[in-house]
Amino acid sequence: IVRCLRPDLLLRAISAWLAKSTSEAMTQMPTFDFGLMASEAAPSPMIPCIIILGQGGCDPYAGLQKYCVDSGRELKSVSLGTKSVAQVDGLIAVSVEAGNWVLVQNVHLEKQWVSKLNYVLESSESNENVHPSFKLWITTVSYPTFPVFMLQAATKAVYEQPRGLREGM
Repeated sequence: IVRCLRPDLLLRAISAWLAKSTSEAMTQMPTFDFGLMASEAAPSPMIPCIIILGQGGCDPYAGLQKYCVDSGRELKSVSLGTKSVAQVDGLIAVSVEAGNWVLVQNVHLEKQWVSKLNYVLESSESNENVHPSFKLWITTVSYPTFPVFMLQAATKAVYEQPRGLREGM
């Protein structure tokens, strides 16, 4: 009835009905919890967090940056599409000792670098200069040749555009 009489109020009416018949939580999309993901990788600072990007051009940078500001961490971000691999390697080497978090975006653009990265992480793990606060975040789209050994060692999550009542309308 609402759809026919007042289509402009349809979203509000459906949300109110869902909240009344189930709970308010059913109408809200849960947020991505960067803190939980980082804590799951806590046993070693050299275990990377891999964020597999979903469809629709989603970008976790803003959420991760906000989490870092809220928790008092410093985030260094670099995109493999705009920087050379040597610059990324240098940023990681400096951040390992300084204890910064590093976000390397678009690693699917440099597929050979991911294999090299695993070697760098393994060799750095035995290094006593590794700061315990260091964390490496990696974003990539799903591709079939992503190294299995990286997926097995890393903490993984899929980051997608929110799918909810409001976004679907």
